[in-house]
Amino acid sequence: MEADMRISEKTTIPLFAVIGSIPIVVGGIFWLTAISFKTDNAIAENVKQEAVLDEHTKSLKNIERLVIRIDERLNNQKGR
Repeated sequence: MEADMRISEKTTIPLFAVIGSIPIVVGGIFWLTAISFKTDNAIAENVKQEAVLDEHTKSLKNIERLVIRIDERLNNQKGR
């Protein structure tokens, strides 16, 4: 005998399967929310770090320009 496996409007899902899947669905939603929250925080921290890096880069470029000027002045004094 072959079981009738057709899905129709009379097809039912066992109650324990529905009740058992609720924690999985709710847990999945909380998990995705936590990932989203962590990602948002990481993006905000990255933006802050980029701003700090930009400031450091500007300072280093300024120092480089000053060192070049000092080096040029020292070379000019040696040439005299």
